[in-house]
Amino acid sequence: MRGRYWNGYGWDERTFVMDSGIRTLVVGMIDPNVNDSQIAKAKQSLNALARAGNPIMVRDTSGKETYVPNPNAEAYFATDVAGLVTSLKSILTQLTSRPFASGSPVVLPVQTDSGRKVLFSSSYRINALDQWDSWFKKTVLSGDMEAVDAWELNAQKLVPNTQSRKVYTLPHPSGDSRTDVRLLKSMSSKAVHELADVPENKAQDFIQWLHTYNRTQILGDMEYSNPQVAAAGGQLAVYLQTNRGVLHAVDYEKGDELWAFIPPHIFQARLKALKFDSGGNWYAGDGVNSLSSVPHNLLGGPLTVQDTILIGNSGWGGNGLYAMDVTNPTGAPQFLWALENDRYDGGPSKTGKKVATWGKLSHGSGYEKLGLTIAPATFLTTFTAVSAAGNGQKRQKKPIVFLPGGLGYSLGQDDHGKAFYALSPFDGTLLRVFEDGGGFKGPPGSSLGMGITPVTLILGSDPKDDQQALGLVTADSQGNVLYCDTAHPLDQWELKSVFQLQNAGKPVPIPQALSVGTAANSLWVYGGSSELQAPGKDANGKQRGLFNNQNYIFGFNLTKTSGDTALTLADPGMKELKYIQDESPSLPPFGVPVNSKDNKLNASTIKGWALPLRPTLSGGIANRVKTLPEYVVSPPLLYAGTLYVATFIPRVKSSNEDEACPNAGYSKIYALDPLTWAGRWKEKNLGGKGQNTQATLIGNVKITGITLQGNRMYVAVKPLSASALKNLPPQVSENRYVLPDETLWSFELPGEKGKEASASPTVDTNTPYIQYWRDMIHP
Repeated sequence: MRGRYWNGYGWDERTFVMDSGIRTLVVGMIDPNVNDSQIAKAKQSLNALARAGNPIMVRDTSGKETYVPNPNAEAYFATDVAGLVTSLKSILTQLTSRPFASGSPVVLPVQTDSGRKVLFSSSYRINALDQWDSWFKKTVLSGDMEAVDAWELNAQKLVPNTQSRKVYTLPHPSGDSRTDVRLLKSMSSKAVHELADVPENKAQDFIQWLHTYNRTQILGDMEYSNPQVAAAGGQLAVYLQTNRGVLHAVDYEKGDELWAFIPPHIFQARLKALKFDSGGNWYAGDGVNSLSSVPHNLLGGPLTVQDTILIGNSGWGGNGLYAMDVTNPTGAPQFLWALENDRYDGGPSKTGKKVATWGKLSHGSGYEKLGLTIAPATFLTTFTAVSAAGNGQKRQKKPIVFLPGGLGYSLGQDDHGKAFYALSPFDGTLLRVFEDGGGFKGPPGSSLGMGITPVTLILGSDPKDDQQALGLVTADSQGNVLYCDTAHPLDQWELKSVFQLQNAGKPVPIPQALSVGTAANSLWVYGGSSELQAPGKDANGKQRGLFNNQNYIFGFNLTKTSGDTALTLADPGMKELKYIQDESPSLPPFGVPVNSKDNKLNASTIKGWALPLRPTLSGGIANRVKTLPEYVVSPPLLYAGTLYVATFIPRVKSSNEDEACPNAGYSKIYALDPLTWAGRWKEKNLGGKGQNTQATLIGNVKITGITLQGNRMYVAVKPLSASALKNLPPQVSENRYVLPDETLWSFELPGEKGKEASASPTVDTNTPYIQYWRDMIHP
């Protein structure tokens, strides 16, 4: 942009480019289509001003970073008042939009890197007319919790030269056993047309767009996915997949993209929907005032990695998964296998609905029930019996992957998703299927629900052998908590319902991961129920999904669950606790104050407890607004003798509120005694009220995950309004915002300030408690 500055003797005029500070957006009343030299000159100047005021970061070959004008930024032009108002709304939308923390089930735990504490985090910003802007950061934490960005991969920093980017895919159709990959830029238009089903005359434009996305923005949002760090060949690499359908390999130290890979079940069936409509027409808008592309869920599921094998789930993007060998992160990607169940949408198989396969997976028989793969694949070890001459039977270890069947398209009305799979990580071959009629054991008349819940391993006493599990727990859409003793050979495994969560005799789905820990010298399982949205709308235009009228936080003694009948809330040995009283006047009060006798649960006789959360409430009093049922948003974590759970209470706008008032909600963080549910937030944090409390209440914020280490809690948040950071509750008022965009907070756990939380013998507070869906507790 042009400006004047005082040089000590007089005024000079110079062109300035802004750094990463306040952006300048330009709007003007000009008809850009009029053929007039003065208008053309004015348009050129205004566009130059817009580009300079919304710069991007580039880096030269020496690594020096510089801000340069954004070549894709343009001024907003209007020819009348209505157009001007539209342009102003677009600007206000950009100015008020906030980045959201990724909705992964938990924050990626703190990593230890040569004595440093390192966090990886992702965030995104919604755009209705183009691909979403996204960020991925590596942050180094110093001893006093100050944060330093080690690097950031997004539209402004560390963006690779789009001409030299290495973007690969598998150039072979489904049913082909070959695994060699190819650079997209080396593929012919005919090959792209045949594989990706895009018009041949637009194939090269499509390939070019996949490298640049029109904004030098290579990342997609990671709303339902997570990064993973893997070490191979003495080198660390970070892997992440996004809803643009891409798996990225990123240099751990520098943040440079090493390569990108588009799995075949994405490239050959779903990728074209980003840039082409259903009729094959190319979206050619500017992404600001008109449609440039359409964001989709493509790789909206979790990543897991063990040794050198990485498995990625399609998640909310489809009924599929794929596997990669990440032995050599600096070379070309090494593809192993992939599959896609075409049961409903008819994808890459092209002819009929079947299970399409690629690479080393020779056929998809047995995967016909696979739903949306929203629960991660879990690596563990089983045993097989082999003959040894003179020694009788000898046991041999066998690595496997255990995979819940996923979310069914019909949400449980048929058998879609109602299976659990044990498979080979090397070639995807099915080793066993657990389903009704085989491998599932429940109370008489019960049935297996959809496999929507991550698997939690109950690990042995040797922390080095993290694949050898004594058992596993998971849950399903029928409210069954499922336990399997994995110490036996695979053919003897049995998926048994040991507890069923019900409300008024109806099952309550449990999508959140379970936690396992030792309490009162017994092995306890803790969980919580929540809503689970599904893709699409119903016939009435409402969001599809599994929605409970009442949600719970619960815990039960695993060592006391036996027999053929699962525990329920009606079991004499189960205790249903009372509501916890809200302390904020901005929410309608409910329940009763804590009754001390409800806290004195006898650990030697009680089988478990369930705490009902806030149901739907509305009222006529002025300060009462309608709220939907409270639900759990993070797996309950048993850490240092305290159970931590985060929940969310959606708020519905009342009819007499101004339209500008946003739909918002309230988050809670519970800190409970794991046996008595007594509050653990200390009274000194409550302004001297003379009692502890069970939960904090944070307005206009949605928590997406928590991680615990030492005496600190790391919380990923979605600020829902500009007031989200005001009037924080006392328990979090001393928190430090770890990341500048305010999507990741950190604050001290309950306890005396400056001191580590007291640890039980089964917890090492110097080690991250949870590593993405898998508890590392060793009972």
